[in-house]
Amino acid sequence: MSKRKFVSAALSVLGAGALVTVATAPGAAAVGDSVRAGSIVNEGTGRCLNVAGGGVVKLADCRGGDAQTWTIRQDRRIESARGQCIGVAQDNTVRLEDCASAPLWSGMEVRELRAFGGCLMPDFADSSRLTFGFPGGPNQKWQLPN
Repeated sequence: MSKRKFVSAALSVLGAGALVTVATAPGAAAVGDSVRAGSIVNEGTGRCLNVAGGGVVKLADCRGGDAQTWTIRQDRRIESARGQCIGVAQDNTVRLEDCASAPLWSGMEVRELRAFGGCLMPDFADSSRLTFGFPGGPNQKWQLPN
């Protein structure tokens, strides 16, 4: 439950003016708490972000499972079920990396995944490979977890 929902629920039970202390429960993460989790689907191809061999992130037919389960964290990093986040290697390969060094993604409010001045999208030459394009290009819209 988010802190905002917790406070609202507590005030509805205790009444207005009640003193409510909000704290992180033992064992729970304060920074990086999940906002929403599930599959991330490219609207143009209907395919899902998928963790492939070696931690490379590609597009694949949607079939569920841990390889296609993502958590969009409050800090705007996108975390895999493996506990690593989507990042980009120096050769522009989209892959998993330590969340502390992963990019902060933006554009989610318009169903885009933006980082490094571009939008994540399928490569035109290989539709399973991911690349970056200038914002506004085709296949840059994503269905994000609710």
